[in-house]
Amino acid sequence: MEEKIKNIRISFLLLAITLWVCVVFWMVVIFYLSSESGSDSSARTMEFGKLIATFTGRVFPSYVIRKLAHFMEYAILTFISYLALASSFRILISRKIVVINEKDIKPGFDLNASFSIWITVLFAVVDEYHQLFVPGRIGSIFDVLIDVAGGFFILIVIRIVIFIAKIASKKRPQEPLLVD
Repeated sequence: MEEKIKNIRISFLLLAITLWVCVVFWMVVIFYLSSESGSDSSARTMEFGKLIATFTGRVFPSYVIRKLAHFMEYAILTFISYLALASSFRILISRKIVVINEKDIKPGFDLNASFSIWITVLFAVVDEYHQLFVPGRIGSIFDVLIDVAGGFFILIVIRIVIFIAKIASKKRPQEPLLVD
């Protein structure tokens, strides 16, 4: 039994490390994209707009494409950081270093959602500040609000999925225990 618990801890540790690497990688991608000059960023938006037009048959203004990109970038960041925090939290509760009463901490979703949205807010602010120093780019509080909206949107989606999963698990018939 102890060996099984140790294997579970190791698998959660590997998952947590992998997810945190993904979080850092995604932050680097966002930072790289925001480091492009204004003309390079506009050219990328135009290319992406053409790609969207070939699939949908509709042409969207570049402003809308840029704001949707902000929304999606930070929704993805929040999602990955939520998963990384959830797997890290799982390691902490499986290894009792310090005994904490469960009533003294928030439930798992609330804690992970709080930290992941703060990661999103802080990175969005730093990223917009960084854009003040990139030629042809400006930092915008409106973009920070769009970034945070993307984060909150994905957290609402996660919460709905968790709620539906709990309902589905309650409706599933329980297997009777066979006792010899």
